[in-house]
Amino acid sequence: MEVEVYLPRRLAIYEERSREYVRKKSMQVISELFDKLDEYARKRDAFGLLKMVSSDIEKRSFYLLASEWAKDRKSVLERIGFILNLPGLVEREERYSIYVMLSYSKGFTVASGKAHHPGDLERVIIFSYPATENRRTYYCFNTAAHGYPSIFPVKLGEKTSLSDALKEYCFHFKPGDHALILVRKDKILRFKEIREKLVKILGKLGLKKFLTFILNVIRETSSYLGFTLEREIQKFYLIDYDEIKGKLKVDLDGFLNSVIYLDRKISELKKETSDDEVKRALGKLSKIIWQAPISAISHETDGLLNKYGNILGSDVTEEIKKMQLYLDSAIKRVHDLKRESLLEPESYLEKHGIKMLSDLSFMAKATIPLGLEALLNKPLYDWGYPEKAPLKDKIGRILFAASDVPYRYFQEAIMDLESKVL
Repeated sequence: MEVEVYLPRRLAIYEERSREYVRKKSMQVISELFDKLDEYARKRDAFGLLKMVSSDIEKRSFYLLASEWAKDRKSVLERIGFILNLPGLVEREERYSIYVMLSYSKGFTVASGKAHHPGDLERVIIFSYPATENRRTYYCFNTAAHGYPSIFPVKLGEKTSLSDALKEYCFHFKPGDHALILVRKDKILRFKEIREKLVKILGKLGLKKFLTFILNVIRETSSYLGFTLEREIQKFYLIDYDEIKGKLKVDLDGFLNSVIYLDRKISELKKETSDDEVKRALGKLSKIIWQAPISAISHETDGLLNKYGNILGSDVTEEIKKMQLYLDSAIKRVHDLKRESLLEPESYLEKHGIKMLSDLSFMAKATIPLGLEALLNKPLYDWGYPEKAPLKDKIGRILFAASDVPYRYFQEAIMDLESKVL
């Protein structure tokens, strides 16, 4: 699905300035890898070499790709998004989570704690409910600040599909606080419209040339410093869930449906039982499926079954085992896709039938599986179930949503300061 995004030019300038930092960091890691390889070779340490090839190099492979990104001007502002179809918690509810990452964010481990950047694999959460016969009402929760969903939803309207609901909106990456919001396209051009009206009015007063001169000076100065009100609208591609499931073969349906079943079963059993130990076990199960990193759920539920399997009941234990099988299969497929992207970065997407991304840079293509892997390292509540978040996150959501604007301006100031010294 092709959608639009807009960014202030000051952020584009910042991304350009970040390039040198990423290049230096990635080259440092590459140098360390070669030093280790040389050390193992001199010692004739075959076990060390094997361990490094199977573990260290794979873990740091995206530092190597980051060095390629730093050389390729085309890739600086590339964006890739993932649409996840999520089952609702109530009848006939549908949810979607749209995660988007910028090229600079795709290394994730590259300079993640040293430099701010827009995006960084953040998401908007969309709910939909039946409206009329072939239409649904869509609502969007933007990311307010620091990854917390906003409290109040934005109504996108009654539409026939998600793609139809997104047509009137642009994605906007808010700087510094790693947030993502949807903004109506008709709001984006307001500065330009105001400017044109002002020029027209002052033109009648004979001041048009003077105003044009002042605005041009402000535009050129702000561009040099990284400040500007001008925004560039560009298109980027969202990999929808049908492509993730049908073409990349990463199927999450079974896992998600098992989680919803277990969540409902936990609620039922808590009402039916008076046994404190059973309630404790059900509470721990609920915490694991919603708040543990998705990639760790199978391991943590193994520990839960070893301790409480005999009191949870056969239907719950069987569903847990079924969920584990679905999840382990999806994780293995992402790992296989990751290796495939390293072996055939230029062609593996086309091989799976995703031709819309054929114009992406080497870096962008090779890091799509890393984005999927990063999603599996997040808890399920982060995907699209904010009501299942731990208490501290619920409090953080309220605080950051309330302080979104001042916090964002503060982060922008920090970002501008860093951009001068990178």
